[in-house]
Amino acid sequence: MFGEACSICGGKDRFRFDDKGVEGTWFCNQCRAGTGIILVRKLNG
Repeated sequence: MFGEACSICGGKDRFRFDDKGVEGTWFCNQCRAGTGIILVRKLNG
């Protein structure tokens, strides 16, 4: 995915899922970057 809506901050076109190293890595221009587990933790509080 490229330029998708961010589920964390709600930005319309700033989220990218790149899955580098098969760790579910992602990047948001506002929320910054992380691995899949960090994404799940941020989404679930």
